[in-house]
Amino acid sequence: SILHRGMSEADITRRTEERTPGGMKNHLWVQRMKVDLAKAKSEKSEALRVAREIQLKLQASKRREVELQGKVKYKEQECQALGLRLQAVEATLRSEREAVRPEREALVTLADQATEEAKLVKMEKEDLFDELG
Repeated sequence: SILHRGMSEADITRRTEERTPGGMKNHLWVQRMKVDLAKAKSEKSEALRVAREIQLKLQASKRREVELQGKVKYKEQECQALGLRLQAVEATLRSEREAVRPEREALVTLADQATEEAKLVKMEKEDLFDELG
């Protein structure tokens, strides 16, 4: 049957008649060749259908890949922009922290002085109570 692939039904019948002088044996062989031919046609159409299906899936996959590449590129740009914003915020925070440092140091000094004065006042108060006492 492999030798007869690609031949039409009429070609198979003609070749068969050329080889043998007819009869039941010839008829059975022709029938078998017709069945083989029908089976081969069916297999071919199934293979073509599967090939078309695979081709459509491949095209859809390629479209999806291009779409995802676009999304990845957009997200990369978004991340880059966020990174730049973060750097700007960090720089602003550093400069504000530097600007506040002298004030904070002055407040710490004042707090230390107030604590010392409070200790002195407390000691003076205790001394007064001892003198009155």
